[in-house]
Amino acid sequence: MEDKGLVEVAPSLPLSKTFYYQVPEDLKDNLEIGKRVLVPLGKRRITGYVLGFPSEIEIKDTKDVLDVLDDLPLFRREELIFYRWVSSYYFSPIGEVIKTALPKGINIETLQILSLAEKGANILASYNGDSPVYPVRDAVPNGTYRILKEISGGKGVTLRHLIKRLTVNNPRSLLFKLRDEGLVNIEFKQKGRLIKPKTERFVRYERDSLSKQDFTSSMDILKKKAPKQAAIFKFVRDKEKVSFRMLKKEFGNSSGSVKRLKEKELISVSYEEVYRDPFAGYAYNKDTPPRLMKRQQEVLNRIIKGINSGRFSPFLLHGVTGSGKTEIYLRSIEDVIRLGKEAIVLVPEISLTPQLVSRFRSRFGNNNIALLHSGLSEGERYDEWRRIKKGEVNIAIGVRSAIFAPFENLGIIIVDEEHETSYKQEDKLRYSARDLAMVRGKLAKAAVIMGSATPSLESYYNSKTGKLTPLSLPERIENRPLPLVEVVDMRDEVKESSRKGLIFSKRLEKAIKETLAKEEQVLLFLNRRGLATFAICEECGLIIKCPNCSVSLVHHLKGDALHCHYCDYSRRMPDLCSGCRKPGVRSFGLGTQGVEEEVKRLFPYARVARMDRDTTARKRSHYRILEKFEAGEIDILIGTQMIAKGHDLPKITLVGVISADTSLGFPDFRAGERTFQILTQVAGRAGRGILLGKVIVQTFNPEHYSIQQARLHDFTNFYKEEIVFRRELNYPPFCRLINFRISGNSKKNTEEYAEDLGEFSKYLLEKNSNYHKYIEILGPVTAPLEKLRGKYRWQMLIKGKKSNLLHSFARQVMQEAPLRIKGRGVALSVDVDPINML
Repeated sequence: MEDKGLVEVAPSLPLSKTFYYQVPEDLKDNLEIGKRVLVPLGKRRITGYVLGFPSEIEIKDTKDVLDVLDDLPLFRREELIFYRWVSSYYFSPIGEVIKTALPKGINIETLQILSLAEKGANILASYNGDSPVYPVRDAVPNGTYRILKEISGGKGVTLRHLIKRLTVNNPRSLLFKLRDEGLVNIEFKQKGRLIKPKTERFVRYERDSLSKQDFTSSMDILKKKAPKQAAIFKFVRDKEKVSFRMLKKEFGNSSGSVKRLKEKELISVSYEEVYRDPFAGYAYNKDTPPRLMKRQQEVLNRIIKGINSGRFSPFLLHGVTGSGKTEIYLRSIEDVIRLGKEAIVLVPEISLTPQLVSRFRSRFGNNNIALLHSGLSEGERYDEWRRIKKGEVNIAIGVRSAIFAPFENLGIIIVDEEHETSYKQEDKLRYSARDLAMVRGKLAKAAVIMGSATPSLESYYNSKTGKLTPLSLPERIENRPLPLVEVVDMRDEVKESSRKGLIFSKRLEKAIKETLAKEEQVLLFLNRRGLATFAICEECGLIIKCPNCSVSLVHHLKGDALHCHYCDYSRRMPDLCSGCRKPGVRSFGLGTQGVEEEVKRLFPYARVARMDRDTTARKRSHYRILEKFEAGEIDILIGTQMIAKGHDLPKITLVGVISADTSLGFPDFRAGERTFQILTQVAGRAGRGILLGKVIVQTFNPEHYSIQQARLHDFTNFYKEEIVFRRELNYPPFCRLINFRISGNSKKNTEEYAEDLGEFSKYLLEKNSNYHKYIEILGPVTAPLEKLRGKYRWQMLIKGKKSNLLHSFARQVMQEAPLRIKGRGVALSVDVDPINML
């Protein structure tokens, strides 16, 4: 039996250390690993997670646990092993890992609220413009006016919110200095959990309350004296149990009638817990599994053998677009469920879930699937998580966070479109769901299927070296041909055209006309949203940039506004240039809104829709657009990456790629790979039904090997060319990468700290012969996006062939970093196996 005198607690905060607390006698029986506790931390009360009960250490003057917040543990010891691995590998606090794994909104939070003190109010009142009327400038730090103005509303502002809005150096230190000088008040307020189980009122027929004769007599009386009560009673009796919501829908306001029926003891009323259903509104029909092709059966047999072995069995399923990979997933999961085990299915985009969920519900029914992604409300996600936790479902489908689904007997993990970069989280806990699928599969002794028509170079290399078992589906279902791909050299088109800002080549415009004439559908792809990519003054050449980021603002039609796609800053399109003060600011470049406008001009009779982040911001908007497209209510669909992935839309016979060059210009060693993948994937949307598909790719770089191999649907030769480049420059899969990102409000301080960290890293490298032999440092240099959301950015990349050695080096750098960072107003973040190099 465990000694529960002392408990180790991980705070649900980004703190790298755990804390120890004394357990009061009255809480010992209720305390278990995996439960949340309320504990003191400084002046605050915070939520923490119980990690264990250490008996071998002795700590004096520990504070007491205040309360236990859960009746049942939120995670098991086995899950904690997984969380600890994630924490160690990604250099992330264990509390942050657990917080990411659990549904949002369940923690009790302590907020620091700032309000204006009397002295601060007097100073604010004395300001005339940016200067106080009386001389207090020496006593008041720079930036004070803006801070006092921000919190002068009366209700108070959270410290977290204010720090995000300030662009001064060391905002936290400045705010506490203002508190010490009596200008502001800071108080702690406890915020309860946001998400709780949902309950609903139900009316139930009391079966034993009346005999048949009494029932008939009661109904006759009710019909004469209270016809509404009679109708409600009959409705409830027929269904046995009805929600108040349904009664209101059928009979209007029914509270009085229900009350009187309850008084007559004909019905009972109770509150019951109900799940918020994310599937409401999604239609599906029961399907009949199709007959497998010979190659599909061979692939399935090998997977089932791995599932039945009870050992960790990782596979790379490389199948061309339309080859029937989803059917392999369905059949594999059927075998897992037959063994009494569970399945996680990961998809890269929310936009893919409606169609995939429909396929899965048609096969497995409505009650055996949970859905996990950010498109759900917090309440829906909480309920879906609880259904998994209670063992009520066998299958979880979702985006990257679904890798943490709390199954106890996992049999298979499927990573669909495994090459997609969206499996990598880019903030806080920077994990790769694809890589964690391998780790969790190994811990659970489960099968893992990585599926793609364009595997990542790392996964394909791993299948060549034995880390993954290679499986191949080289042909489409029923031997349907892959679409013909035609490359149009836009350099020639521009020379021949007298029009500025040419969007469609003559070849693509003609093909769209022909497709519409045959009443078939068109998909147009451009990986940029907005009307145009930048606004420029034709007089002086000034490009309008975001004041917070090193990027030009994008012109959007709605509101004639300029938007930053990184920090959400926006402003109206100016009439005059801010540089030369002359008219003539125009938008240039191209986005999806611009393509949509041109399509409507050229084809006014066509029904046109757009699918990008702007049109899919609302809940279930992906589903509604795709549903209309599948129903033939849309002729031309224009979109960004989200239309290129995994969708099975058999009526599309023409795909047009407006510009294949967008991704080639990225300052990233993966630019060629991403270009090949996106072109192959979007081309794969054409000709998936009985009609032959055609793809037209417009480019200013027609000779590039990525474009040429995509034209031929030739992954093998693309891999052969790309892997030579990776080997020569020692990039993944031949090494591992860790990126140190430095950001700060002050350009000077950020640069100084980055260079200081770089000097220490190089000293550490020279000092240790193993580090010197196996590790390489690139930088520090300014990041390609030098400024983002008001922060100046530098980065330092370290490369190494040995993962353990690279982690050891990175850990030593991180231990030194806080000692050098004090007082500089900069932050350091670490990205292991980075994908986004901007």
